Amino acid sequence: MALRIFGIDLGTASVKVAELHSSFRTLELVSVRRAPVVSEDPRRPASLAEQFAALAGLVRDSGKPDVVVVALPGSGAATHRLAFPFSDPRRLEQTLGFEVEGQIPFDLADVRYDYEILPRKSGKPDAAAGTEVLVGVVRREIVTGLLDGLAALGLDPRVLTLPGLALQQLPLPALGADAILDLGHTR
Repeated sequence: MALRIFGIDLGTASVKVAELHSSFRTLELVSVRRAPVVSEDPRRPASLAEQFAALAGLVRDSGKPDVVVVALPGSGAATHRLAFPFSDPRRLEQTLGFEVEGQIPFDLADVRYDYEILPRKSGKPDAAAGTEVLVGVVRREIVTGLLDGLAALGLDPRVLTLPGLALQQLPLPALGADAILDLGHTR
């Protein structure tokens, strides 16, 4: 049985929902739907409530997906590339919070962060290579607002990700694509 996956992008001008079906060794893009975000004041960016109003129209009659993946609003998230002189995962977990706190203008308690270990650079011996990580940081109130709004629509995301990382994970050949280009109206 195929898994129904919704990929949700809450853009400032429009909300997009990509529906994919995944079964054993196959991934099929079934549809991409888009709804404009209607802003009360066109001089300011759309609010999360306005984005959820647009999303509600897209998912109302779609049925419940098996998996929901949501890209965090790009303007509310930051990324940092950090290098560590060691590769021990336990030591990385113990040290990462201190390094992240040194990179942000907020208290660590006010943010949520996650990381991905980057592939090792070729040509360096494993012991000398250390570890490089890509860290995504977002303020807690953004994550809370996002999760609360999605829950009100009956959506429980399995994955919250950064927009660029979401696109990076798509298997282009399985989708029949050679490239994906993301041209938002503000970036």
